[in-house]
Amino acid sequence: MVGYRVPPKSRKEIESAASVLRKAFCKEAEYFFPLMKLLEIELPKSFPNFNLDILDDGSLEGNARALTYPDQKVMLIANSVYEGAVDGVGKDRMTIAHEIGHLLLHQAVSFAKQYENDPIKTYENSEWQADVFAGELLAPIRLIGGKGLLEIAEDFGVSPSAANAQLNALKKACAATKKLPLLKLQRR
Repeated sequence: MVGYRVPPKSRKEIESAASVLRKAFCKEAEYFFPLMKLLEIELPKSFPNFNLDILDDGSLEGNARALTYPDQKVMLIANSVYEGAVDGVGKDRMTIAHEIGHLLLHQAVSFAKQYENDPIKTYENSEWQADVFAGELLAPIRLIGGKGLLEIAEDFGVSPSAANAQLNALKKACAATKKLPLLKLQRR
């Protein structure tokens, strides 16, 4: 994962930031996060100079799906990604949540590139931090215990790949604390 060196953040710090935002928009046991409401309504309210541009596919630097410049409060999203997120496509929702992570976590941060003789530690990597934020915003590990991969993907509106990443994070958290994951409650 290529990224920029940013001030270090632990997974727990990032989970906490995502949890605060999630609690502002969702009831405790609500699974599907209203991402487009955050993007289109709340971010412009919170950041009066926030600029969201939806661009033609293939027009972003490096053929990226989306880019964010946190210091300028600019987010650029490829049209197909935006439309996919509107339609609830998990991969596209994760892409936008990832970019929101950059916007919120990396404001006023000068980005430093990685050099071979000075590799970036995982917890200092801008991409890792944004990935953790996106996963915790859309499918928090505290809510996925006892669910299967496809059930997580469907309930939370994420891709199977993102669901798998969150399941792996849950397993690591459980192993670190030697706790069992929460059991799934029966639906009535």
